[in-house]
Amino acid sequence: MSLSVSFRLDNSKWNKRRNFMLFPKTPRFLVKVSGFLCHDPASYAFVAGLYERAPTAFVRFIPGGGIDVDAEFRRRGLPIRPRGPMGREMPTFEEREAQRSVIEDNASFARCTFAFMQLYPRVTAPYVDIDDDDSDCPQDGDEMVRILYDNYDEIFILCTKDEGRAIKKVQTFAQFPKVTILHKEGDDFVNSRSLITEL
Repeated sequence: MSLSVSFRLDNSKWNKRRNFMLFPKTPRFLVKVSGFLCHDPASYAFVAGLYERAPTAFVRFIPGGGIDVDAEFRRRGLPIRPRGPMGREMPTFEEREAQRSVIEDNASFARCTFAFMQLYPRVTAPYVDIDDDDSDCPQDGDEMVRILYDNYDEIFILCTKDEGRAIKKVQTFAQFPKVTILHKEGDDFVNSRSLITEL
């Protein structure tokens, strides 16, 4: 004996309202963390706060490389080149491999930290794999935020205010209303727009 079940697609207003009540929209948060803060407990406490605010939220966490990449380049004797319009310029395979090693380590550290906290956001290293291409494709974290912008309700970029980093990011993302730049003050994060008003 076989049992066949058929489903009828119903686009009526009532059906849409009923589906919304049964499956309410899940908040979607994107958190991009500067390499300077990848090992800082405050970054992970911030994500925990998002889950307290919305327990069913989908959270994507993008760890940066930054200072850790610079340190690895120095250790390997690789040049630290100036940043271009798409972030760190790495024309050689050795440079790209060194960066990938660091950001994968940072992503692994983030996954382990969240697992210890019993939190399970999606941790994504800022890297693009091109299946039909032999070249590696490192992705600047801020560029990845732009690529993913439409997929999230709120986006948070956690950074430091050293060397004007926070102010530069506020200016860079001025036309992106869903992006909030936060810099660390003590043990907390503060909206970096306050730095602009202080100028």
